Amino acid sequence: MQTAQGVLAGRSIVLEEIPVLKEIHSGPAAGKSQEQLDAEFVYCMETADQPGARFAGGDLYRAFYDRVVGGLEELLLQPGWRNLLLVAHDGTNRMLLAWASYGGLASARAFEQDPGCLNVIDADVVDGEILRRLLKLSNLTPINHSKLGNHLTSMEQVFDYRRQILAGNRDSEINMG
Repeated sequence: MQTAQGVLAGRSIVLEEIPVLKEIHSGPAAGKSQEQLDAEFVYCMETADQPGARFAGGDLYRAFYDRVVGGLEELLLQPGWRNLLLVAHDGTNRMLLAWASYGGLASARAFEQDPGCLNVIDADVVDGEILRRLLKLSNLTPINHSKLGNHLTSMEQVFDYRRQILAGNRDSEINMG
């Protein structure tokens, strides 16, 4: 919401929160080793397409994919609009990019989503049917277009930052959503 408010500041555009497009949720992190946390968070998308796969012991990937894709498709089928700004987190974006690429849940691991990046999806909707979807742009980061010096994945960046915070407060829980 904070990012969307910043983007829309000074514009007379209505900001709407859409619950079905909210980020995936992990299970509790307490009691897990650093290796377990790395496997569950940093490499989280590697097995997302496996039956029964969960995000770090939390939400099922399949249910998450179905929820956010269903939410986007419902939006696309509403009459009377032409452009949509959707401000979302890494997991939600990856699911929508996986849908746009026709790769489904198995392709979610291929999409990197750096913090603050921009994606553009174009969808052709005719007579209440989504006929085509095109991925026009993925993971454009305004502060570093060429990703120069960026050798970490987005989850490695986020998790390294969270590790630093936890190092100062060992009793904290990790909340990815």
